[in-house]
Amino acid sequence: MKSILLGIMCYLPVVVLGQLQLINRDLTNPDMSLLYSGIENHLTIVGQNDFSGFRLTSATKSDITIKAETIVIIPITNAGLDTLSLFKGKKLLLTKVFKVTRLSDPIAQLAFTSDTVISVNKILANPFLTAIFPNSIYKTDIVIKFFECYIYKKNGERNVFSTAGNRLSEEMLTAIKNLSSRDELVFNDIKAGIAPVFGTRKLPSIKLAIR
Repeated sequence: MKSILLGIMCYLPVVVLGQLQLINRDLTNPDMSLLYSGIENHLTIVGQNDFSGFRLTSATKSDITIKAETIVIIPITNAGLDTLSLFKGKKLLLTKVFKVTRLSDPIAQLAFTSDTVISVNKILANPFLTAIFPNSIYKTDIVIKFFECYIYKKNGERNVFSTAGNRLSEEMLTAIKNLSSRDELVFNDIKAGIAPVFGTRKLPSIKLAIR
């Protein structure tokens, strides 16, 4: 029962003295009291422009640094709860309980969908390979820099293309226009730049069937 109550606390309003709020600006919903383990989380103090003299402590002893107007915290636990306390001098200004969880591995997707069966028209309307952190609200830029596209037709014909960037090349699109139901696409050697979490990283291959 105690653990359930603590979990609920992560989504309750922060305990604040005054108008200050501590938020994680790396989240698509910064109101969520969430930290991702093993990576930098960039927090900010809403209602305060000058961070000089401020000090933030972590109940789990997470790594914390304050850089200009940004608080950088790297949780040392992979899962659980962490209570952050904000001080100015010896005065406690704010406490907030955060849930700590692991960030999912990034995956690629075609035409902004994770579907494994897709129509030719949908590909032609959105001829891009993008990437996401699935089941995550972590906000970061994942830039596809290179990929290969293998096209397999039911009659045994195979074509291989490669391109830089995240847009399907004209050669790929020309070949895709001639695909039929149950032909397949496989994207391999997908290289992505992910900042500020990782450098260039190779993403898992994805396989799709034509509807």
